[in-house]
Amino acid sequence: MNFKKALAILLILVMAISLAACTKPADPAPATDPNQGQEQQQQEQQGGNEQQQTPEPAKPAYEGITLSFKNKTGVTITGLYLYEQGAADKGHSLCIAEWPDKDADGDLYEFNTFLYRKPGAVHDLYVVFEDGSDATWAGLTLTNYDKLSLKKGTDVSKWEQEPVDEEDKPALDELAKAGRTGDGFYPGYVALGLELKNKTELNITEMYFYEAGGKADSYPNVIPLWCEDGLWKPGKGGQYLFGYFVRPEAKTYEMKVVFEDKSELVVPDIDLFTPDGDGHLVNEISLKDAVDPDLEKIQYDDGYPEPIAYINDAIVGALPLDGWLPTVK
Repeated sequence: MNFKKALAILLILVMAISLAACTKPADPAPATDPNQGQEQQQQEQQGGNEQQQTPEPAKPAYEGITLSFKNKTGVTITGLYLYEQGAADKGHSLCIAEWPDKDADGDLYEFNTFLYRKPGAVHDLYVVFEDGSDATWAGLTLTNYDKLSLKKGTDVSKWEQEPVDEEDKPALDELAKAGRTGDGFYPGYVALGLELKNKTELNITEMYFYEAGGKADSYPNVIPLWCEDGLWKPGKGGQYLFGYFVRPEAKTYEMKVVFEDKSELVVPDIDLFTPDGDGHLVNEISLKDAVDPDLEKIQYDDGYPEPIAYINDAIVGALPLDGWLPTVK
């Protein structure tokens, strides 16, 4: 299956995953009245007629919010980053690689997204335009069902933040139920962008990616979602896979594959967080041998659009490679 075609199809897929918000606080110890006699205090300590105080519910560290964006600037936007004010890392862009203005495309100029954010935090919106210029819309306090309209040119003072129309809320609710975030951020998890290649000369029927110390079968098999006939065929004539996995943050990860002849290969110690000598992180796993994991190539590929743009586009617009999303608590 052609990757671009597959990605376009997955842009409109959603997966229904129920989300939980916060943890119930522990019950407090019973209060003791210092004016009561010692005997009555002992009775209360033993579970007598004590009265318990109900604490305020704990606020969640993160909350899910849905937002609607509109590009009415008159120009194409190539990057849209919404991040907590003062953060060094802007995260992933929320928009497609070339997000058109309304006059250029009456359908794609508007999109909805679901995100996890800290309640009450102040955010900045950093925008990159097609000509390389940029703008920052600073000091945004976000609430669920907000609409951010980038309009009347690139001057942020003319952009507007307002509630979405009531008729548009059901579509945003569906995004929240599906649980896929527009920036690949899930509290307690990381989005790991990768390019995967099979150059072993054998067909692969199963592929799992998981944290070291975890279990391969804790996550779905990638192959049925992406590869025709249930086979990940090898070589340059085969299909390269571009996308991401959502996983608990771990020091290293592992990759397990099962070949058509039922033999198996596990690639251990995949470090995705330690930069190489040039400061780059691993974004490619190329399986070179069906037996010896030490012969596999795990490296950074600087190709554009393959794999850098393809990976980034997948994080913004597609399901994870195995379709798995966490239940965030």
